[in-house]
Amino acid sequence: MKKSNPEDWKKLEESSKLNKKINQMYIPNNIKETEEAFTDKTQELVTKLICHLICYDLLPTTIIDSTYFKRILEILQPKYILACRDHIFKVIIPKIYEEYKNNLKSYMGKYKNMLDKPRMNTK
Repeated sequence: MKKSNPEDWKKLEESSKLNKKINQMYIPNNIKETEEAFTDKTQELVTKLICHLICYDLLPTTIIDSTYFKRILEILQPKYILACRDHIFKVIIPKIYEEYKNNLKSYMGKYKNMLDKPRMNTK
């Protein structure tokens, strides 16, 4: 295309340069806005969501130690501090387990009467 349509090639190069400038300027502004809105409540929520991700998607627990995972978190939210491994696996995940267990018990409690009734054999 560069040789066959030099004018179109030039336009394409200029538009790609413009797009790069726009994207580079937009990302830092966006990060700055999210940094200002980051609170302790948000910190807790993000930590809990990471724990849910590990539990429900059956991810290996070593993801917490992954350099790439930490890098992703740092890029998405520079102010976020990942909780230590012991806190995640000894405090937060057991709480998630208890919440899930209690929800399941209350759900099954609604059907307890149905489960306790003897079933009739139709044969």
